[in-house]
Amino acid sequence: MNNYLTVFMCVPLLWGCTQTPSVEINQVNMDFTSIRTIEVPECDIIRLEESSKSLLFDINEMVISNNKLIIHSRDFLHVFDKQGHFLHSIAHKGHGRGEYNHIANIFLNQDSVFIFDSDMQRLLCYHLDGSFITSHNITIPKKEDETSPCRLYPYLNSYISVNKYGGEGRDVAAVSRITKDLRNAEPLEGRDIKSGIMFSDNMFVSDSTILYWEPLCDTLFTITQNKIRPWLFFDFSPHTLPSNESFEDVISKIEYINNHMKDDYLFAGMTRFHQLYKGFLFFTCIVPDKSVCLCRCKINTLEIDIFKFIFPDKKYIQQPFTLINGDEIYIEIRDTTRLASNPSLFKINMSKL
Repeated sequence: MNNYLTVFMCVPLLWGCTQTPSVEINQVNMDFTSIRTIEVPECDIIRLEESSKSLLFDINEMVISNNKLIIHSRDFLHVFDKQGHFLHSIAHKGHGRGEYNHIANIFLNQDSVFIFDSDMQRLLCYHLDGSFITSHNITIPKKEDETSPCRLYPYLNSYISVNKYGGEGRDVAAVSRITKDLRNAEPLEGRDIKSGIMFSDNMFVSDSTILYWEPLCDTLFTITQNKIRPWLFFDFSPHTLPSNESFEDVISKIEYINNHMKDDYLFAGMTRFHQLYKGFLFFTCIVPDKSVCLCRCKINTLEIDIFKFIFPDKKYIQQPFTLINGDEIYIEIRDTTRLASNPSLFKINMSKL
């Protein structure tokens, strides 16, 4: 699933995407009539070396340090140079010292790479060369209305966690704040997690802002005063899921989309990889032609630009993964002639948008 453009309007809207008290949020009316196209030269494409030791699926996350691309792909964590040459892996799946059971997410702290293993509820720390440093277990006392962290992100002098689904009938906060020693958690009010279906991306964390989103929920949330609050609602009409269909959960929505993608049904939506950069909100989304596009919204004026990238020989397709690093944007692409091979990246400077 894959691209898009929009016109942003500031309109009062009662938050209908779920629970808790209704609040006014800004509505984004999506308009796909004027998508800007940008040609990508061959020299901007980074082909990630493929070998038996460097296999990648889709790109879940990437961090950059010392000119190295550290790429999380499912339960692999591989390191490449900026030309795409494979350097080494960081840790391996297993039960030994310095090994993990499942990579939920990664992050950098100075010159160290951290892996959060959600299965083992453990935070592991490594040098950039892959050597193991230490690990810390999460030892939060469980209460009836709480669950374990599904993902863990550093925030100021603490952590922010996206929580695991607690099961049908359990009201569990979607997000919690966890102390630096990993021993206490404070569930945040405003949003409960209602499904175990998650994408690899669902949170953006900076020193000043936290953004949170969910699959096929067209609302982007922010966290202020320890409460989860809706910030933007993206209106994809008439390309949203039909209102005359009853959807029990996220799975039924995904099944409907998959079953109708080959029809004349022109679905658009599924915003992902939200990131803030110098007064702009960037994100990706599926557009009616079934491709993925990059969107840029200027926060103070709510002006929107949508970008579709044209690749050499038109053999590449854009994927949702997007990372802003300094003034550069890295975007995952797939070679349509070799879909089973490693993905590639392309890099574009902000000045070219």
